[in-house]
Amino acid sequence: MEWDAYDLETASGLKIEVKSSAYLQTWEQRTPTSPSFSIGVKRDWDAKTGGWATEAGRAADIYVFCVFAEQDRAKADPLDTGQWFFLLCPTPLLDAHFPTQKSARLSGLEGLGLRRLTFDELAGEIKAAGLRKS
Repeated sequence: MEWDAYDLETASGLKIEVKSSAYLQTWEQRTPTSPSFSIGVKRDWDAKTGGWATEAGRAADIYVFCVFAEQDRAKADPLDTGQWFFLLCPTPLLDAHFPTQKSARLSGLEGLGLRRLTFDELAGEIKAAGLRKS
């Protein structure tokens, strides 16, 4: 649902927020960018109720951080899922380690012990996260 507090909801009710970043940008770069992601708490719009949340927070159950990892502009193809990796992070872990931060760098997220996943591993890990939530 457009403008909702999270990006996806699975059939089991797992709410997912998706964030993406990349080493390469569209502008000219001297060195690759250090990937970072917006993770700030906020008062979200609830499309089901048609109103704003009364308190700031993170509405999703998990975050999927997507990193376009290719650093050679000549080889870069964002449609090639092999050039991406993904980190799956339960929201309580973000809340515990980054309670008020507006952004997090890839290095900080990996410092939480999050494992890099391939595109092929992602669906199974999301499903497993949904089962743990139940």
